[in-house]
Amino acid sequence: AHAVGSRSSAARGLELAAMPFGGGLVESLLAKLAEMADRSGLSLARLLYIQDSLREAMYKLGVGRKGVGGRTLTLEALFRTYDDDQTGRVDLRELERALRSDMDIDPGDITLEEVKQLYVALDRDGSGSIDPAELVDFVQITPSAVRVIGHKIVAAAYTSAGIDLDSLLARADRDSSGSLDFDEFRRFVRVTAKQSPARVPDLDLKVLFDFLDVDSSGSMSIEELA
Repeated sequence: AHAVGSRSSAARGLELAAMPFGGGLVESLLAKLAEMADRSGLSLARLLYIQDSLREAMYKLGVGRKGVGGRTLTLEALFRTYDDDQTGRVDLRELERALRSDMDIDPGDITLEEVKQLYVALDRDGSGSIDPAELVDFVQITPSAVRVIGHKIVAAAYTSAGIDLDSLLARADRDSSGSLDFDEFRRFVRVTAKQSPARVPDLDLKVLFDFLDVDSSGSMSIEELA
C-alpha cells in the first residue's frame, strides 16, 4: 500500500469534495448490483431495498454477535442452517423459508415473485441453486453501509481549511507506519466514524477492509480508502 500523505492534503481535499469517501467502492458495488438486477428483472432500486431488508434482518438474528459459548454467529453459519437437504447449496424453497420464517419478512413487503427474481439474481452461474457464499456476498457490504461510513469519515475530516484526511489518517496510524492495518482501521471506524459494532459488525469491517486493500498488502492507504 502507498504511504499515508503521498499526495498533498489540499489536492486530495478537492477530490473528496467532488466525490464521496469510498466512492470507488460504491461504484463497483452498484455496477455489480446493476448486472444482477438486469439478470433478474428487478429494478436496481428494488434490489437495493431487498438487500438492505435482508441485511437488517440478518443482524436482528444476531449475526456478528457472540452467543452461547462465546462463539460469534457468522453469515456463513447462518446460511448453512437453511440448507435442509445438506447439498451445500440453497434452493428456492429453502431461501423463501429463510425469508419468511427466520427473517420474518412479510409477503406484502417482498413478494413471492420478487423472491424468485432475487434467486435468479443470486444464482450467478445459472446452476439453479445458490452457494451460501453468494448470499453472503449479497448482504455483507452494501452501498448504503459504505456511504454511511464514508459520510461520517468525511465529516470528521473537516477543518477550518477544508477536508484534511491526511491529518485524520495520521492520527489513526498509531504505529506511524504510513498506512493503516486492520486493527487501526477498525479503531478508525469505531472512534472517528462513530460506527458501533451493532451498526457495523467486525465481520463486515474485515470484508470492507479486504475489499479496499486492493493490493492485498494487509494495510491500506488513502488512495485505497478513497
